[in-house]
Amino acid sequence: MKIGASILDVDYLELKDIVFIIEESETDSIHLDVMDGNFVPSISFGSKMIKAIKNHTDLFLDCHLMVCNPINIIDELIEIGVNQITIHIESDGDIFKMLKKIQKNDIKVGIAINPNTDIDLIKPFLNIVDTVLQMTVFPGKGGQSFIEKTMMRTKYLSKYKAHFNLNYTIQVDGGINNESILLCKENGVDSVVVGSYLFKSNILNNQIKLLKNDK
Repeated sequence: MKIGASILDVDYLELKDIVFIIEESETDSIHLDVMDGNFVPSISFGSKMIKAIKNHTDLFLDCHLMVCNPINIIDELIEIGVNQITIHIESDGDIFKMLKKIQKNDIKVGIAINPNTDIDLIKPFLNIVDTVLQMTVFPGKGGQSFIEKTMMRTKYLSKYKAHFNLNYTIQVDGGINNESILLCKENGVDSVVVGSYLFKSNILNNQIKLLKNDK
């Protein structure tokens, strides 16, 4: 199980130190939630902060765009050289065209879906994406409780992938802790995004070991 560290709820005044701590830990990636205040109520950060983070780490940077119009920031993220860009199926614009544009620049692509969105909507993209991000909370705010019924969707996505011989990674985001990760492991999830739980301890690796070692 791969673990991505979400920095959504950290103290941004300490961000440089936090990035260093993440880099020294056993975390597999840094998950960057870009929010515009329209697609979700909250506003997080944009390309300038992501560029600053990129300048201080070699970790895999996974950008999750919770914005109405992803096309407005995609070019900047491509120029920065992030490793993956994930677009919500609920976003505006030509999803296929945006995904292909990202891929042409040798950046991995993901498609994200909210807990209550018809899963059939992402099927046309499953043969081209690297990651399917199933939200396990409603997006826009950290510290929410894990929605267990989303595991029916990850299990379905896992079976769908096997049936059609597809290669996407199944990722979940929201409410991950040492209990909910057990459900993820049982239901086809390959990668989890962890925020609040990961940073509640001063020793990041202790939390990561709890997540990775739970049976």
